[in-house]
Amino acid sequence: MPVKGWKYPCKCQPYFIIRRISMRKLMVLCSMLLCSAAFLPQNASAKEIKDVATAKKLAKEKVASSTVTDVDIDHKGSSRVYEVDLLKGNREYELTYKASNGKLLKYEWERMKKPNNGNDQELTKKEIRSLAKKRINHASIQSIHFDYDDGIPEYKVKLKKNHKRYTLVYHGSTGKLLEYKWELKKYKSL
Repeated sequence: MPVKGWKYPCKCQPYFIIRRISMRKLMVLCSMLLCSAAFLPQNASAKEIKDVATAKKLAKEKVASSTVTDVDIDHKGSSRVYEVDLLKGNREYELTYKASNGKLLKYEWERMKKPNNGNDQELTKKEIRSLAKKRINHASIQSIHFDYDDGIPEYKVKLKKNHKRYTLVYHGSTGKLLEYKWELKKYKSL
């Protein structure tokens, strides 16, 4: 109920309650709320990975209909990570998860290569640049490198976008994407 003699812009109960609380009490209440928020989990949706089975499950959810070929537990700095290798069709996948929060740190796939017959004409860097920009929109290209891998001409393109670094490997003659990889920039300094 409103106090006699006070003029309120509306008969709103919350306004009345806030008006009656002293500024000191309000500051104490706000600081208590902020302190209690510090003890809440930072990412409620992320799950801690405690065993290999959980890492396999997360990886199979990310790459549906795949087969897990290997799981490694490794340490990057002071953090424990799970590196999961999968196989699906003609692609080999490698996913790296941080154990403490289940965050995907690295996602990479590579197409299993077929031998080259040597009759193909190589694409230009300009054509490869166009393919990479179509694949990763609004990314800045850091480098394009041409090389032969087991007799197969390849272009390796490195890009940056926001907080991720991308590496794309294209077949030098057909322009087919052979490898796709991204990782968080901060992953290097875990």
